[in-house]
Amino acid sequence: MNQQKAHILTLIKLQEGHLSDAEGLLVREQLASDSLLLQRWKTLSLLYEQENSQDESTEPNATAMDAETVAAFVEERMSSDERREFETACWNQTESLREVISAYQAVQGDNASNPVSQEIN
Repeated sequence: MNQQKAHILTLIKLQEGHLSDAEGLLVREQLASDSLLLQRWKTLSLLYEQENSQDESTEPNATAMDAETVAAFVEERMSSDERREFETACWNQTESLREVISAYQAVQGDNASNPVSQEIN
């Protein structure tokens, strides 16, 4: 985990319970001491609440981000400059944050699936 300021993926991992106890504690300490980071955490938490309470009838957004770009971000394949630029765009566009959350959850769901047994009875 980046030991500097927590970024979107770190906050998502905290929300999803995917950080170690030590990492979670570090992020919580950062939240307690950084008002901007705390505001971003609240924004992200609100999106999670909305995600759980909304039906799937939201209309597509014309400013949706490129799927490859979102995937590169979620898979942590961006340079630090690209990541900073991408995160700035996300914090300025709620729909982009939703896309990142969805992509992260999809990747984690793929990783959590049980492998299919190759054994035939």
